[in-house]
Amino acid sequence: MKKNNRGVTILEVILAMAVIMVVSVTAIMIITQFSRISSTMLSRNEVITSAENALETFKFARSQKEFDQLMNMTGTNRFFERDAYNQQDLNRDGDGNYINPRGSATYSMQDAHYAVRIQVVYTPDTALFSVNVMNEHGVSIYSIVNYAKGVANP
Repeated sequence: MKKNNRGVTILEVILAMAVIMVVSVTAIMIITQFSRISSTMLSRNEVITSAENALETFKFARSQKEFDQLMNMTGTNRFFERDAYNQQDLNRDGDGNYINPRGSATYSMQDAHYAVRIQVVYTPDTALFSVNVMNEHGVSIYSIVNYAKGVANP
């Protein structure tokens, strides 16, 4: 009986390494793509949750001053900032509510993928809340327009 002690040829080693490399590169590409999608979806969920939390804050707040105070508390809403442009135009009435020529206050938040813009308008009788969430292409993905509530006068 003749034994074959030749071993593995160089061609077989190169072929095995090529197969392993193709499988490894494919796996890395799939993991990278999944990571990107996961990051984008996480960011999307966070900004939509922040917008919904701002609406709940609006429902609870009895005045624009109280809304501002609640929006500045720690938690999900801490990322919202008042627009500098509107802040220059804002004045306060005797109760500490913000008033500007349009009677509104605007808040914004932006991350790598999404931008959130909230507009709140308090008048003596009613209050309005609008929010718009846009992706990096400027397409609106979530929107509430003119959610209204009555404001109790003391």
